Amino acid sequence: MHLGLERTQLRFARQHHELGGLLFGYDTGVISGALLFIRTEFALSPAMEGLVAGIALAVPKDGPALYEAVCRTCHATGLVGAPKFADHAAWAPRIAKGKTLLYEHAIKGFTGTTGAMPPKGGRTDLTDDLIKAGVDYLVSKGQ
Repeated sequence: MHLGLERTQLRFARQHHELGGLLFGYDTGVISGALLFIRTEFALSPAMEGLVAGIALAVPKDGPALYEAVCRTCHATGLVGAPKFADHAAWAPRIAKGKTLLYEHAIKGFTGTTGAMPPKGGRTDLTDDLIKAGVDYLVSKGQ
């Protein structure tokens, strides 16, 4: 494939494609789902594969930053059935089940009757402790 066409496809994927409820191209970097999509959807030359592999994902520093960088994608709008940020009615039954279960669902992923949560929100490169900080932040706003 021509290198110019590959770059156009890469730019298109980053700007316009939605995959599994995760949007591409936030100011914190391209999320891991975007990289997986690009690698599997396009037959990239070795040069473009190196470019894609070199994209660094920013690591949020705490729960609020994690929400802004990752969680917001679904929890701001209720995408894929996610409980919306600070929606007390939506969060109450989840909070009632305890943080241990919320941590487990956020870390390992979960598919329920009304929605789905990908493992670590699609950012499997993040630590469990950071994911727990994000859960704590969401719960604090949902109480």
